[in-house]
Amino acid sequence: VILLVFGLFGLVIVSLGLLGTVAMSSAQAAMDPSMRVIALASEGGFALACILCCSVGIGLFRMRAWARYVSIVLAALGACFCGLSAVMMLLLRRMPLHNPDLSTHLQQQIFAVLALIYFVLAGIAIFWVIYFNRVSVRAAFAAAAARRQGEDAFGGVILPNRHQHEVVGFAQIVL
Repeated sequence: VILLVFGLFGLVIVSLGLLGTVAMSSAQAAMDPSMRVIALASEGGFALACILCCSVGIGLFRMRAWARYVSIVLAALGACFCGLSAVMMLLLRRMPLHNPDLSTHLQQQIFAVLALIYFVLAGIAIFWVIYFNRVSVRAAFAAAAARRQGEDAFGGVILPNRHQHEVVGFAQIVL
């Protein structure tokens, strides 16, 4: 659900960003052409990431094994990124940044809050990695794949209009 919501929200943000970039270029804004290309490329990359998140969210709802694998990879990458970002925020908290609009104490508080947010996001990503690697979750995805292929979770054939755990003879399968 979270991947689907983030993907859809991201697509809205991307469309607004593209509208802003196009509006700035059509209004003859003083934007360097190379910066416009960079802005459009970053918006395009973000749009592809949002489409990936939406498709993975739909795949998880449909219990697709590929969606479980992609979720594990995305969560592992997210855990690394958020963990490193949290450490960087803590390091930046110790460095004096010369911003005349913010006091040093306020800058330290901002970096501490950002570090906390990144640590929470890293924790969620680590939870996803652990959750999608649990034996029960792997078995649920395997059972869903087997049902789509006409088998039960133990490799037995499921015939139409039959109970899943009923013994099926060889003649019933052939006929």
